[in-house]
Amino acid sequence: MKISQLALIGGTIYTPYEIISQGLIICEDDRIKSVCQMDESIQYLPSKRLDTSGMIICPGLIDIHLHGALGFDFLDAAEEDIDLIIQFFFTHGTTSIVPTLMCAPLKKIKGALKKMHHWLSRGINKNAVRGIHLEGPFLNPEKTGIQNKEDMLLPDPDILLGLIKASQGKIKILTLAPELCGAKELIRLAIDYGIIVSAGHSIALYNEMQDAMKQGVSHCCHFFNAMGAFHHREPGIIGAVLNSSGLTAELIMDGIHCHPASAGILIRMLGTHRVILITDSSPINGLEEGIYEMEKTGDMDKWKKIDPEPDGLTKRPDIRIYSNGCVRNGNGHLAGSALTIPAAIRKCVDMGLCSDMGLCSLSHAIAMATANPARLLHMDSEIGYLKTGYKADITVFDKDFIPVLVIKDGCIVYRDSSCRGIKELI
Repeated sequence: MKISQLALIGGTIYTPYEIISQGLIICEDDRIKSVCQMDESIQYLPSKRLDTSGMIICPGLIDIHLHGALGFDFLDAAEEDIDLIIQFFFTHGTTSIVPTLMCAPLKKIKGALKKMHHWLSRGINKNAVRGIHLEGPFLNPEKTGIQNKEDMLLPDPDILLGLIKASQGKIKILTLAPELCGAKELIRLAIDYGIIVSAGHSIALYNEMQDAMKQGVSHCCHFFNAMGAFHHREPGIIGAVLNSSGLTAELIMDGIHCHPASAGILIRMLGTHRVILITDSSPINGLEEGIYEMEKTGDMDKWKKIDPEPDGLTKRPDIRIYSNGCVRNGNGHLAGSALTIPAAIRKCVDMGLCSDMGLCSLSHAIAMATANPARLLHMDSEIGYLKTGYKADITVFDKDFIPVLVIKDGCIVYRDSSCRGIKELI
């Protein structure tokens, strides 16, 4: 819903670092015109006014690592399905995403990149996409996760250049294993093309990771997951990141991918300004719990729910089992998550990380999903904050961190239809 001017009145605003009670936000076209307290002198209020009393208002959430939802994977989805995935995340408060492609045959990855580039030239929600995240193919086969070992390749400049060409320069993040032969040259090449280089699916030794950071690796993919273990005589990639001074790291805050104490160690060592909450959303996210397999529909694939059979069907690695909020493959390995960013923020609260005696405040938890990813993407002059002149990307939560209103570029893209939540003011 396009609105030229809009006022949000009475909510608690998290900018995210400043907290404004009884706040007022005025949007004009696609920008924020004013952020202040209601008792300040206001010369003008738009005729379109929404009462956000008792609500939490923050910048539109940003997710830099997500593979899909509603049965669709960005790697396989048709162009019209991309809009469905984005709309799903709009309803969960996320207004900017970096679609993530996992390892696959090169032809398939290139096809997905070309499709995404074409979609970005005309997609309804194209402004929500802030680039593409390649999680591979230059990963270590010893840390595959659920990805196919056969699709993992040694770093090769020609392959990377081919992927950059297929995407028409839309690759924003490249995750690779820095210990692989040829990784140093690939890191420098990626940086020359303006790509953020992330370390992941790696068994890098401490010194190898330190060398990679000197070459330009500035980020770490889903920290703790698919990484070599920490040892007191060989701290490895985990020790190198925890001992670093500038690296940012992703955290899947669902209470499943890592223990709360591990999350606390990461936040304590890096600080709240260097941790980024992600979902690593599985294509199963948004569907009901059950057992799923890939179904081919024309040239595209989609995950379809099936009835379990007693013949070992669920032991297959290509099956996805969604149960108790957790997504695994048939071998029991974690296969992404069914997480949303608001749920990740809520976990920070539930796990005590945002308590008075915790490691971060609620404003810092919100920053880990707004300001921090915006800074990593070099977009923090436009998104990630509620400030005058910034994009009018805004998420409004109720007290349970459930989104009730989502604004993207000044347009209402989601509004809770129940009687709870936002009311019109005359």
